[in-house]
Amino acid sequence: MRDAGPLRRARTRRELSRCRPGFRRASINGTTYEGKPAIADWFGKAASEYTYTTQLTAAHRTDATHCTADHHLEGDFPGGQVDLRFRFTLRDGLIERLVIAP
Repeated sequence: MRDAGPLRRARTRRELSRCRPGFRRASINGTTYEGKPAIADWFGKAASEYTYTTQLTAAHRTDATHCTADHHLEGDFPGGQVDLRFRFTLRDGLIERLVIAP
């Protein structure tokens, strides 16, 4: 498991900066964030609001433009643990859309 502290936030911001310029939408637990700044802000807040660890439990590519990564999180957030599925839609090898949900 890996700590989601400052290093994780920095890595997430770098990863977001490499997303395609058109990466404008992420749906996270039913809330949609529009634009890279809003998405990066959500990731930054989520990573700093709670202390947690994350473990990649599965990953697979459905086809050339869709892949999924399942993560198990444990921490001091309400409920203490959750399994999240990150569903990526890719275009030209870059993230076009991301949906995160249990």
